[in-house]
Amino acid sequence: MEEDSWQRILNRSLKSPEEIAHFFDLDPAKVRKIARHFRVQITPYYAELIKAKGDALYRQVVPDPAELEERDGAADPLSEDEDSPVPSIVHRYPDRVLFLVSHLCASYCRFCTRKRKVGDLNKIHPRHIEDGVKYIRAHPEVRDVVISGG
Repeated sequence: MEEDSWQRILNRSLKSPEEIAHFFDLDPAKVRKIARHFRVQITPYYAELIKAKGDALYRQVVPDPAELEERDGAADPLSEDEDSPVPSIVHRYPDRVLFLVSHLCASYCRFCTRKRKVGDLNKIHPRHIEDGVKYIRAHPEVRDVVISGG
């Protein structure tokens, strides 16, 4: 059997609250409520790895109503925005930067520290990528660039 391309795998992902609710036997209204605030998506491979409701893999990607109760915490728990000289760069340490080139993920972790940004197609604009490259070029002390997605 020929392996699926990453594009086909993503296309077959559980993307809607209804698909996730059906696959995991959940109340669709509760999943929809969470999806109004936070992106939901689970790849078929990851969904098949989950053996039981509540196991570690399940808790990592399946929406939980408790996510909405925990919204009193810091929106930016790692204070990345404070260390962000341009929208796509986190420059916390003198010789290295984190270069955020996408806010899209194959599956969305429920504990994500970038929940305020991930899943939003409009958060990273091509200009932000250009600004990130310019920033790195303008800072010769940067010797390590970590390229990251969502």
